[in-house]
This record gives sequence, structure tokens and C-alpha cells, in this order.
Amino acid sequence: MSAEEWLGKEIRRIRKARNVSLKELASLSGLTFGYIAQIERGEVSPSISSLRRIASALHITLQDLFRAEQNSNSRVVTPAMRPRLKADSNRVVQQLLSPPGLWKMQPMWTEVEPGGTSGDEPYTHEGEEFGILLQGELTVWIGDETCEMRAGDSIYFPSTLPHRFANNSTEKAVMVWVITPPSW
Repeated sequence: MSAEEWLGKEIRRIRKARNVSLKELASLSGLTFGYIAQIERGEVSPSISSLRRIASALHITLQDLFRAEQNSNSRVVTPAMRPRLKADSNRVVQQLLSPPGLWKMQPMWTEVEPGGTSGDEPYTHEGEEFGILLQGELTVWIGDETCEMRAGDSIYFPSTLPHRFANNSTEKAVMVWVITPPSW
């Protein structure tokens, strides 16, 4: 089963457990009925924004979507097992690196294609973030500061500061982010 199929089944399971119809979920989330149906069938990889809207409509956190018992006895997460999250730009793909569970930190594999960005507007949330750039170049804005990162560089900052990132180079950037507490 692909990560998209697994995620779709988990959303359907939670939706049905909460006695919410597809039509109601579409209305509550502001997403279309057809798009949510495609997500539940594992036909599309939903954006982070879409997953947040679905989670909010179901009164759960993004992390709750990934707590199901998908190989819950394993401490090893293979690339095929990683739930994939796409940012709205479709030039950013993030994968969760930890097995499902109630953890105090959330490691993510992030690939940012040239021109990819976390969004035009900075965002904030509780906690702290650490990242190490494994490949390429990435610009990270934290508050009023602009950080130009190259492969091998790492960064650490409080997530309560407005932040965002973008790949303005011609090469894919690959980064491992660790967020605490988990916010997806």
C-alpha cells in the first residue's frame, strides 16, 4: 500500500468514526467533495494546507493523521513507508521520518525543487526547529534575517519567529528538518 493510499484510508476511518459525511467534510474544510474523495482513495497526494483544513474540520491535529498503526512495531522507517506531504506550490515534498507515535520531536525529509517555497507569507507555531541542508542551496527567512544556506549548513531557531524558505537556485535542495513539538 502506498503512503497516499494509507493516508486516504486513515482520513476516511477518522471521518467515519466522527460520523461526518464527505459532503460535510467538504463544507467544513472548504475543499471540494471530489478532491476529498480522491484523497480518501489514495489517488492524489494532498497539500499540507489541504491536510490542515481536513484535520481542523475533523477536530484533530495533523499528527493525529499519522498515529495509526502503520508498522507500529517497527523503529525503522523505510523510504516507501514515509507519509508524503506536498506543499501547495507542488515544488516542495516533505516526508515524515519517524514511525507513528506520540513523539516529542518530528523529523522530516524535505525536497525543494528550483522555485519551490514554503509560501510567500511567513508562518509561526510553538516550539523550535533545526534543519541541516544535505544538498543544494536554500534561502531561509527568520524574522527580519535572511539566511543563505549551502549543503552542509545547519540552522536552529524558535518557531515562534515568523519564518519561511525558498529555493532560488537551479538545483533541488534536500534538507532534514526536526520540529519540536510535532506540528504536523
